Amino acid sequence: MAVQIVAALLLSVLGVRLYFLQVVRGRHYAEIAQNQRIRLLPIAAPRGIIFDRNGHPLVDSRPIYNVILSREDVRGKELNSVVQPLSEGLGLDADVLRAAYARTQDPARATLVVAGDLGGLDVAALTQSLLGDWAAPSGASAPRNRSVGLDTASGSGRIVRVVHRPGSVQTEIRIGHRGLPRRIADFHALSVMSAILGGLFNSRLNMQLREAKGYTYGAGAGFDLRRGAGPFSARAAVNTEVTVPAILDTIAELERMRDAPVEASELAAARDFLIGVFPLRFETAGAVAGALAGLAVHDLPIDELIDYRARIEAVDIDAVAAAAQEHLHVDRAAIVLVGDIDAFGPALEAAGLGTLVIDRDDGLHGSGVLAADDEAAAAIGPTDEGVDTGPTAGAEDLDLPGTADDPATADTTGGDRQA
Repeated sequence: MAVQIVAALLLSVLGVRLYFLQVVRGRHYAEIAQNQRIRLLPIAAPRGIIFDRNGHPLVDSRPIYNVILSREDVRGKELNSVVQPLSEGLGLDADVLRAAYARTQDPARATLVVAGDLGGLDVAALTQSLLGDWAAPSGASAPRNRSVGLDTASGSGRIVRVVHRPGSVQTEIRIGHRGLPRRIADFHALSVMSAILGGLFNSRLNMQLREAKGYTYGAGAGFDLRRGAGPFSARAAVNTEVTVPAILDTIAELERMRDAPVEASELAAARDFLIGVFPLRFETAGAVAGALAGLAVHDLPIDELIDYRARIEAVDIDAVAAAAQEHLHVDRAAIVLVGDIDAFGPALEAAGLGTLVIDRDDGLHGSGVLAADDEAAAAIGPTDEGVDTGPTAGAEDLDLPGTADDPATADTTGGDRQA
């Protein structure tokens, strides 16, 4: 009997407790349980203007589009039925689009590169089955031969162009001029010279601006070699207060490279580096394909890869000096700065480096002694304005033959690119 009474009491207590939890406090505990669940809520990524600490816009969001017209888009269709809507939507001349498509889709302009484990595969038969019916579209013109211009700097004197960024704590520095195409006779000497100047960690520019002066985390220089004449540039990002000293030191190093022979230790370090990293460019099938594609782009023989290390090893001090004297146009190199002109403007004007042009948000203009009047500044225009005068003039011409040889993957066929 006593056991039954105890059991009844326990059941009664349990029932009262359950009633309290489920009925009296049910809503409270339901909210707690709901908040402890894992819920996936789609939250749109914040998009908009990014400001710096002074409230000046750094980045804005705006839609951009890439339009690609390929063979698959026009397969089984009339080209005009595809081109005309694009012409109307993009505001481009339909004839220009048709000519561009015809030029890029001509198999006579293409090179097929295949790399990998090809054992047991009939690559020629596979190619025929996939591309055998590829014919040039109507309107395609035959590839043209065109001479390649070598390096020439601006003939109007040095221009110092500043893109004003109020409150910027750093200044981006670029000093350069029109450079060279890939196919040049002294490519290997140029590669060694560029490595010594600004292509290695212990290059002259990096050792001076970073190690000796502490102006920057890294400085470099080099030629961007293309089918046409690509640009040469020296580059660094420095604290605003040392903008002008960094420019002067950079110019001094460029002049020293041009006017004085390099040390034997510098020559050995640059040659050893270029020879040492060369095999790393062929570690994968993709890298091999890229190297061979580079030869095709620049119309170079396979010997450019086979003999690369021997040719680099053969570069001597005199060859480096000749390349620097021939291809570094320091006196006429343009200077482009992105930073706070109000912070370093007086020192920059006092340095007398060239015609100063200031690009503010409301256009090209200057004030006081920092620039010429608005009409004179606007008349100067971009440093690469005009026909065949900019650093990339001719590089967009698909018919332009190359001249020089970088035995590397596709993104190194332009020559030295190390910073």
